[in-house]
Amino acid sequence: MDSLLLLGAAMLATGCVAGVLAGLFGIGGGIVIVPVLELTLGFVGVDPAIRMHIAVATSLATIIPTSLSSARAHAKRQAVDFELVKRWAPFVLVGALLGAWIAAQVHSSVLAIIFASVAFLVAAKMLFAPEGGNLTDDVPRGPLVFTIPAAIGCLSSMMGIGGGTFSVMTLTMFNQPIHRAVGTAALLGLVISLPGTIGFIITGWSDARLPPGSLGYVNLLGFALIAPATVLTAPLGAKIAHSFSEKKLSMLFGAFLLVAAGRLFYGAWDIGPKELQPDDAIECARCGDWNLPLDPFRIYGNTWYVGTNGLSSILIETDAGLILMDGGLPQSAALIEANISKLGFDAKNIAAIFLSHAHFDHAGGIAALQKLSGAKVYTSRVAAATLATGLLQEGDPQFFNTSLPMSFPAIANVTVVGDAEVVTVGSVDIFSVHTPGHTPGGVTWTWQSCALNTCYNIVYADSLSAVSAVGFHFSDGPAAMDLRTSANIISSLDCDIFLSPHPFFFAMHEKLQRRELGNPFVNNVACRIYAQDSLAWLEQRLRAESGQLPAVD
Repeated sequence: MDSLLLLGAAMLATGCVAGVLAGLFGIGGGIVIVPVLELTLGFVGVDPAIRMHIAVATSLATIIPTSLSSARAHAKRQAVDFELVKRWAPFVLVGALLGAWIAAQVHSSVLAIIFASVAFLVAAKMLFAPEGGNLTDDVPRGPLVFTIPAAIGCLSSMMGIGGGTFSVMTLTMFNQPIHRAVGTAALLGLVISLPGTIGFIITGWSDARLPPGSLGYVNLLGFALIAPATVLTAPLGAKIAHSFSEKKLSMLFGAFLLVAAGRLFYGAWDIGPKELQPDDAIECARCGDWNLPLDPFRIYGNTWYVGTNGLSSILIETDAGLILMDGGLPQSAALIEANISKLGFDAKNIAAIFLSHAHFDHAGGIAALQKLSGAKVYTSRVAAATLATGLLQEGDPQFFNTSLPMSFPAIANVTVVGDAEVVTVGSVDIFSVHTPGHTPGGVTWTWQSCALNTCYNIVYADSLSAVSAVGFHFSDGPAAMDLRTSANIISSLDCDIFLSPHPFFFAMHEKLQRRELGNPFVNNVACRIYAQDSLAWLEQRLRAESGQLPAVD
């Protein structure tokens, strides 16, 4: 509760500062709002891959009422050039929509450096250049009438600012009085922020990584706290602005630009791409064979195998990023990343990772892949508790199995998915089917893949093997009944293509040798066969526990 109050106070303070700056300089306050929001979103555990998207979009949303409030205050002082706004507005609007669309395509650090460079030059002009050093005596017409406002709208939308910084810089370079430039820029901020916000709502609508209370990339909590504060304090900034002489206000704005540009340069210092940082390898008797490299291949349609020789990882392509099923061992992460790259994809674009069950050989590589991509991890509530610590929980059949590792790298920011729930990533719906038994938190995932007007239902069925630590008896607790129930559930699924966490369960290597005869993975009885074989294994295990047969592993 204390941290929530602190977060709320920080957002309110941000709104107050942004509002004063909006009235003082005609800016929307985004230069303050975006970095503070990014920090606060990190504080509450929002996926780092989309923090800037949310910060930029929420900033634009708050600028809508701020611009209105600031523009009204300046209009009362006859400091808004409505004729210029009328000429520029259509081009600013188109640029803002374009900026929202390409925001995710262009590296924000590059844009920040460009903006900071221009800001430094204009700040130097305002602070040090002699009077009369403007580019022109008036705002140009002709071809420049659409290129300048369109560029202002595009760059401002991409950076989550109201455009006042660009607009005031530009208008003063065209010999416009600073007070009039500030007031006009305030109204242009509305033309930028409204379409920009709409664009971010649309582009972020289906992003699976969004935190609760989101409308596309717009965070409604941040908007509710920041927007009222900016509206209330913007008139104060306008009042302060008109208490300064033109020269003093120019110098004050120049000093502000120096600070803003310095912050952008600092934030953009590291432009290089992140690299995978694998966790320490886990050793076990079978780990070496399991982790042998294997070339990736298409299973069907948008679904690919990117795992290793003995540990499955399934990649699904969507229009909102990549989906990954399971992450193998810690040392598998580098092989999975390499396989994704071989297919022409980028592991940094993984938007969601789905886990079958929380054992070291399927969850071990997820932490590193999540840090690389910022992906959200999905699994059951029971499995999420294990992921949070990286330690097997009591109740797992393999708890205290001295022949196998008991721990793996812990995983943060796990999203719990209930039984029969649907997670949508772009154009793909992933269905959750809880299938405990092998572990208490096991999950089977299903989705549909289409190609050449033919769609197949793919089932990534969790392990159903009755494997345990020495001394564990499936007959003593719910594990045997769970396995029977889960096997019957998997047997009844609409299953055209059967996959599982270990390739040998779906005879992957044998099927790859028959690919020239057609797609060997398409088999609508494979799930039933898997379930029947698992039940037979369980019955053998139960007979062994009763002393009728030798133990099986």
